[in-house]
Amino acid sequence: MSNGQFMSVEEINKPMVPSQFEQVRKVYEAIIGLPWFFDSEDTRQDCADLVMRRYRLGTTDPDRLLAECIEEARHRFELK
Repeated sequence: MSNGQFMSVEEINKPMVPSQFEQVRKVYEAIIGLPWFFDSEDTRQDCADLVMRRYRLGTTDPDRLLAECIEEARHRFELK
């Protein structure tokens, strides 16, 4: 990452390497496995989009990515 916080346009548009995809997949699977997650095809797709968007916008630290995605996912996908 160029400045430590945000990806450049060039970095955002690069294809992901397997290790990056694996990191995103782990966060996604952790979220959909939480007991409060309202599990449906639509919420799974929206959750995948959320995690991928956060990663592509520069949240690449695994712990931070998980924490930020859980916070947003809880607001959006929690069983009520």
